[in-house]
Amino acid sequence: EVLKNNPSWLIEIQGHADILEKASLYAIAVGERRSHSTKMYLVSQGVSAKRIHAISYGKERPLCFRI
Repeated sequence: EVLKNNPSWLIEIQGHADILEKASLYAIAVGERRSHSTKMYLVSQGVSAKRIHAISYGKERPLCFRI
């Protein structure tokens, strides 16, 4: 509802997956599926697809770091 009530807002959805060092293409694909699925859900709820940018970072830019 917040996104539908603020049509000037632009949204970036970031998909992250830090699976394995050797599986970087797979990690990017997982992140892409995650961000695209979220985008499609928002579109199904009435948010314009033109306002949403979906991107995958794979392991190159992890959401959190393990210690």
